[in-house]
Amino acid sequence: QAEGTITFAAATTTQNISITTVNDGVSEADESFKITISNPNLAEVTLGTSVHTAIIKNDDVPGSIVYYVSSQNGNDGNAGTSAGTGNAFATIGAAAAVAGASDIVYVGPGTYSENVSPANSGTAADPIYYYADPSAVNNTGDTPGDVIISATGNVVDISGLSYVVLDGFTITGGTNGILAQNAASNVTFRNLNVHTNTTGIRLGNGPSSTVTAVEIENSVIHDNTGTAIHIDRSSDATSIQNNLVY
Repeated sequence: QAEGTITFAAATTTQNISITTVNDGVSEADESFKITISNPNLAEVTLGTSVHTAIIKNDDVPGSIVYYVSSQNGNDGNAGTSAGTGNAFATIGAAAAVAGASDIVYVGPGTYSENVSPANSGTAADPIYYYADPSAVNNTGDTPGDVIISATGNVVDISGLSYVVLDGFTITGGTNGILAQNAASNVTFRNLNVHTNTTGIRLGNGPSSTVTAVEIENSVIHDNTGTAIHIDRSSDATSIQNNLVY
C-alpha cells in the first residue's frame, strides 16, 4: 500500500497518477488494484471518499511456461518453473529438454559446463526463448555475473530446430561455439559473446540439408582459433547485422 498527494492547480480538473508495474513472461489472469482519493484540503471541495479500480491486463503468450536455471541455487530434480533454491533447474540442458513453443528459459549467472542441445522447436507465432539473466532480475537470489556456457565439442547445437532464440550468453571452449545444421531454420542468435572456440558459429553441412533464415545480431565473436562465422553453401537467407568480429 502506498500513499501520496495529488495537487490540482487553479482551473485544473484532471491529474495523472503513475503506477510502475514489473514485467514478466508468465501468462496469468488480469490483475487489479484500487485507487482511493480522499481528504481534500479545501473546505469548499466536497469529495468524500472516491474509490476506483484499475486493471493490469495480461500481455503474455497464453499457455507459455517460464523455466528458471540457476548454477548457484538450482537442482535438476526441481520443477524449474520458479526461481530460487528448491525451485530452479541447475543445468540449461534440463530446461532445454522440456521447453516447447512459446516457453521462456531464464538462465542465471554462472558457468555452465555442459553441451546444450535443445529438444524442441518453437513455431512462427510462438518461438522458444533462451535468455541469459546476468543481473539476476528474474533469477532472484543469484549473485549477478556473466552467463557462460563452456564445453568441448559443439557447445550449443540447434541442428534440425526451428524458431529458437538464444540471447545474451557467453559461449566458449568448443570445436563449434554454435552449430546449426540439418535443416535448422528461423533461429536467432542475439547479444552473444562467442570466443575461444575453433569455429565461433557454423551454419550448414551440405546441399542436401539447407539451413535457412538464421539471424546473427548484436554479438561479439572474437578470438576463435579458426573461423568466426562459417556459412556453408547450403545456408540460405542468413542475416548478419551489427556484430563485432575480430
